[in-house]
Amino acid sequence: IQEEIKLLHRAHWDETEEHRHRLPFDPDYATFARYERAGRYVLFTVRKENRLCGNCAMYLDRSTHTQTLLATEDTLYLLPWVRTGRVARCFVGYVENAMRLFGASEIHITVKTVNKAGIFLRMLGYSHVENGLIKILETENVQF
Repeated sequence: IQEEIKLLHRAHWDETEEHRHRLPFDPDYATFARYERAGRYVLFTVRKENRLCGNCAMYLDRSTHTQTLLATEDTLYLLPWVRTGRVARCFVGYVENAMRLFGASEIHITVKTVNKAGIFLRMLGYSHVENGLIKILETENVQF
């Protein structure tokens, strides 16, 4: 669904990644496919009226600290017009159940401060355990 998902990825970038808008938006779909073939990446989608309107991408890996399988969210996004009712809750539940079936012991999800996703996920039982910080490095005047 590479061509179809590009518009969804762009909408996600425009809505939640303003802090990175000085960087190029250039998803590497060949790498996503390579990780998927290796069993290290799973893409879930939501459709309404046969239109792609949401996705959740999870990376799977063994924790070097616990040796258990962990799932790390790369993307969790629903278009605004589909964020009604129980769609988001059901979608996250579906992803969680799939991760259990894969054998994952934990799910790591990051949320941006520009929306209320963190509040929503805490309502679903997720815990706020860390704060992430980002700095966009300037490439001009780099000296060693």
